[in-house]
Amino acid sequence: MNAWPWLERNTLHIWAARLNFSIAIKNGKLNVMTELSQTTDLGIAHKISELTAMKVEVQSGLTPDFMQITGQAQIPLKSICVNQILESELPYIAESVQKYIVVSNALIQ
Repeated sequence: MNAWPWLERNTLHIWAARLNFSIAIKNGKLNVMTELSQTTDLGIAHKISELTAMKVEVQSGLTPDFMQITGQAQIPLKSICVNQILESELPYIAESVQKYIVVSNALIQ
């Protein structure tokens, strides 16, 4: 696994197994995004939502061959960016991100 911050966009990028993930805090909610091939079964979004308890949306990706799947955690955060996470919210954020990454990687294998 590799990780690098993109601070001007309030984003942390993680490469885990076969997927890239972007983690951000927007409007008080944790968002975890990955891009998958357009040929991927759209049912994967429903499965990710069930297994992570996140609200999951599917949008067109940055290129025509990909779709963007974004999971949004449902608990409001006081933290406003990924490089200044409040200590009290760190366990929840870490668990949510880990679960999204593990579930996503398991479902596309």
